[in-house]
Formats: sequence, C-alpha cells, structure tokens
Amino acid sequence: MTSPVPSAEPDPRGARRVVAVATALAVLGWVAVWAVLEVGDLLAPGRGDADPQPTGTRVVVSVALGLALTAVVAAAVARARVRRPASGGRPPASEPLVLAGASVLLAGSGTALLHGTRWGVDGLYSDAGFRTEAVTRFADTAALADYAYRGLPAYYPPLLPWLQGRAADLLGVPGWTVMKPTQLLVCLLVPLLSWLLWRRVVPGRRAVWVAAVVAVATVLPLKPDEWLVLTLVVPWWLEVCRGVGVPGRARVGAVGHGLVLGGLLLLHTYFFAPLALATALGAALDLALRRRVHPRIGPGLVTGLVAVVVAAPSWAGPAWLRLRGAASDSLQLRWSPPGFDRPPLPWPTDPRGVLEAVGVLWLLWALARSRASTHHPAGTPGTPGVAGGLLVALVAAYGFMVGGQLLQPGVAVLPEKSDELVEALLASAGVLGVAELARALLARRHARTGPAAVAVVASVAAAAGMVAVLAVLATVQAVHRGVERPAAAAQHTRYPDGTLPAGGAVPPSPRWHAWGVEPGVSGASVAEVVAAWERLTGRPPGSDDVVVSARSDLPATVPVHLFVPWKSIYSHPQGRFEDRLAVLEAAARCGTPACAHRLLRDDAVEPVDGLVLGRDERGLHLSVAVDTFPDAWERRTVRFDDRLLAEPWFRTEEVADGAVVVLR
Repeated sequence: MTSPVPSAEPDPRGARRVVAVATALAVLGWVAVWAVLEVGDLLAPGRGDADPQPTGTRVVVSVALGLALTAVVAAAVARARVRRPASGGRPPASEPLVLAGASVLLAGSGTALLHGTRWGVDGLYSDAGFRTEAVTRFADTAALADYAYRGLPAYYPPLLPWLQGRAADLLGVPGWTVMKPTQLLVCLLVPLLSWLLWRRVVPGRRAVWVAAVVAVATVLPLKPDEWLVLTLVVPWWLEVCRGVGVPGRARVGAVGHGLVLGGLLLLHTYFFAPLALATALGAALDLALRRRVHPRIGPGLVTGLVAVVVAAPSWAGPAWLRLRGAASDSLQLRWSPPGFDRPPLPWPTDPRGVLEAVGVLWLLWALARSRASTHHPAGTPGTPGVAGGLLVALVAAYGFMVGGQLLQPGVAVLPEKSDELVEALLASAGVLGVAELARALLARRHARTGPAAVAVVASVAAAAGMVAVLAVLATVQAVHRGVERPAAAAQHTRYPDGTLPAGGAVPPSPRWHAWGVEPGVSGASVAEVVAAWERLTGRPPGSDDVVVSARSDLPATVPVHLFVPWKSIYSHPQGRFEDRLAVLEAAARCGTPACAHRLLRDDAVEPVDGLVLGRDERGLHLSVAVDTFPDAWERRTVRFDDRLLAEPWFRTEEVADGAVVVLR
C-alpha cells in the first residue's frame, strides 16, 4: 500500500531549527495565555486569596489571544528569515507554527481551565487519586516502592511518577502540587516529541499535521504517561516493525530503537499488547506476499533485549517476587461498564467521526491502489508504506479488542482500552487522507486552464473551508472531552488544609470528590486527621505507618502506607488484597478489643498502626470497591463497633464524620 512521497529532507539541522522555533513559539503563546488570565484576575477577583474560576468566555479569549500572538510572532520570524537568506536553510514557517499552535491549544486550554485550582486534572477523583498517591510516595523516597503497600516494589510503570516525586522533593513542595505543572508541561511537549518520530515515517508537512492533529484528537492530560506513549508508539512501530521510513533520514539502529522502546515501557505498557498482535500479523502478510519480513529477526532481538534491560525497573521487582513464590492476585481483571466495550467506529456523525471516516476511505483507496502496483515509495523497495502499516495496526487493534471481549472472563487483557489506540490510528489516517485529497486537488488546479481551472480553484477553496470548519469543531470536541470535563473536578476538590479552590464545594452530582470523603466541607480535612494522629502518637503520620482507611485523599497527600487500597484494581498483584480485607472483616467480628487488637497487630499479612474511619448513623466503617469481574463492582463495607476500639488496646480521637484510631 503506497503513499506518494515528496523529496527527502536529509538535513538534520532543519529538524533542530523546527524544534527550537516551535518550542520558543509554544512557550511564548503559553505565557501569553497565563498573562491574560492574570490580568483577568485583577479585573474580576475571586473569593479571598483564591483566583476566580475561569468562565467559558475567559477560557476562549485567553487561548485565542495566545494562539494569535503565536501566529504573529511566527509570521515575523518567517519574514525576517526571508529577508536574510544567508542564515542558512529554508525559513521555518508553517511547520513550527502548526506544532506550536497545537501545543498552545493544549497547554493553554489546560492552564485556563485549571486556573483557580492547584490540583491537576480530575483532582483526586478515580484514577487521579492513585496517580497522586504514587507521586506522594516518590516524593518521600527515591526507592522504586509500591505506592500503597509497605515492602513491595513498584508494579505500575514508575518513570513519570518517580520523576514527579523527585522533582517535588528537590523543590521542597508536597507531591500532589506537581501534578498540574506536569500535565501542562506534557500538553506543551506532546506535539513536538510526536513530530520527531513521525518525521521519520511521513515526509514534509504531513508529519507536522499528523503529530499536531493526533495530539489534539487523543488529548488525555489526566494520564500524561499513557497519552505520551500513545502519540509516540505508532510512528515508532511503523518504522521498526513495518520498515516504513523517509529516504535520507539518519538511521537510528537497533540499540537506539531499543532505548526508545524501553523508555516507553517505563511510562505505559498496554498499547504494546495489540501492537504485538499487529507485528505478528504484518510479518505473516510479508511471508504470504513473499516480500522482506519486518521486523528483521536479528535487529528485532537486539531492540527487544535493550528494551527489556531499560525497562527493568518496572518488571524486575514483581518478577523476583514471582520467582520467590509470592502469592498473586487476579485484581487486574477489570470489568467493562455498558457501552465501554464497544469498538469505536468511524461514523461521520460528528467532526471527529468525519476525520476518522476520511481515514478509513484513504486506507481503502491505498489498499486498492497497492493491488495495482508493486512500487512502494514510502519505504525501502518491497516495503509496505504508511497506509499499509496503519491498516495492519488497525485490524489488529480491532481484533484484539473484539477477541479480548469474547475471551475476557479469566483473561486480564483490558481489551476495551484498545479504543484509544484505534482512535489514534484513525486520526493519523484521516490527516493523511486529507493531505492526499489536497495534493490531488492542487495537482488538478495546476493542470487546468480557463474555466476548468476556475472550477478546480472553487473546489479547492470549498474543500479548504470545509476542512477548516471541521477542524475547529473537532478541536473543541476533543478539548471538551479530554480537558474541560476532567478539569471541573479539580475546581471542587478540597485541599489538604480544608480550604477549597475557586469552584467551591463539590456539587452533590456528579460526585467528583475523593473516595471515602463526602462532598462539601462537613467531614474532617486531611490536616485535621493528621493533627488528631499527632495528638494520639506524638508525631505526624508518615511512611513508617500502615493505616486502615478508605479515604483516597489521605495517601494521596500524606506518605502513609495503606493496609488495603480503597479500590481492588489499585492493589499490587502480590498485595493479597482479599487476605487483607478478610483480616479487617474478622477483626470487626471480634467480641473484645483484645481480639481485634491481636488480629490487626499480629495478622499474617502486615501489622496495622492505626485506622482512619468514617462514621454514619450505624457507627464507624470503611468501604472499598471490589471488582466482581466480569459483571461489575461492588461496595464492601466493614463496620467496627465503638466498643471494639477501646482502651487500653486502642486510643481514639473523634473527628468530623469519623474517628482516628491508633493501636497501642
């Protein structure tokens, strides 16, 4: 399957210039967005010392002004370079502007929507809770430790939270405060980093547009590690596993590709499962069509070996536990809510769907064209082009998702997460399809004269206008889905000291609050819990303490270890979640404080130092979410009679809507 390829661009200095100019423009535009927001604060002050929560108008105006300033400066730079051709190389114009525009749009939107809060996207709601917990753990220790349990190694890819935590420790700030800056920085960098890999498989301006559009279409600042891998892994896979490459680009080599792969595995691992299936499918097609098989066995083994070594901090610890015979839970068998397990289809019912439908049509067109030709200019002779690689990956991703759903009971493959990969592949194909259409229309324009030329020009103008409108609508749709809605939770999540961001208390619905913490300010804040613990023990809680609590805001902001996480899927695979929950249930059934103390202090899993429990009309309790795969999840509540937590075995201090209990 082929794609027309313009002339190569072997000059590496051109790439460095594009990155340098695009980065400078992006930072300038981002600062402009921030400055507009700060000026707005002076005109519309918020509650007390807090910045006001941005309105929709302020968000749009600030981002628009940032983009406008970026465009004006880019035009001035291009004009200056045209006047000084001796500076070398062709003047950077559209390439840096497109990349910088995407960066300003993503980082600027995030900055505006999170203005007035110190939390990152989603605050402490759902996945944001355990991600913040991991950063708090690594802010307390440089060891690659599990974010929840004491004495277990990290099992979740640790690179990004480790860097965040170490940065927080270096700066002397709480770990949770670096979540927002990290997310905004990733928003700024994703288009630029993605382009560095796309330019190796797609020539010229097409690489710029693919990198920019895919970054916006898949925007996911809540999971910056996952989003970064998603935007980088597709071009990496096309080059390494399908042999696609732009002629003239410098060779990276198997070791270099292995270093990239290892780094990506330290960030996120899921997308490599469907792409492994795509690699096998592509190799089978190569054999069937009697062409050179990709990836080649020798370089492929070297790449894989280097990646395994680089990614060792992620897999070595859990593997060692397995070799020692440690018990293993099946807690990654996640259930799929209704509708979440349906493969995303490119229906042209919205702007995003139109782009994806164009991508499918382009892939089918390229497939038909390749059957009539054996020339493959998008890579080395006999190598399938970008369209062929995307089509193979798309078929594999759909197959992995649908097949995984059929086999799901008892198989921890999380097949529904393939939808993100499918959307990235379709968006990439859509951009290349639009580029192909534009090339064809422009070619017709230059080939015609007279009235025919006028008709072609009108068609080009109409198509360009339609694409521009769809691009704006698709961008708004993507930003709303990936940034605006998650940012709402951050505007209402209570800070550890009990104060609130600009948005105020969490509304009753939707329930954006942290698990185990009621909406509003009626319950005890983290600071009040810490103060109660300090009065009971003479010291604040820390990494030496194992605490029984279902409050997700406590471990997310204080580096205590949990006896049991508040959600089963956040438990370490060797964490013995069910055994731990059974200990709590047994302690709650005890008839005396001595019995409860013995089970909690001397249990076979891990000794407990204290409990932070909620209180309702039926007494003290904690509730955790346990997946009942593959159907749904259920709330498991453990209730403690106040008489069980009595002197001299326990010391208790009441706090709002709960109690802090320490074992003697």
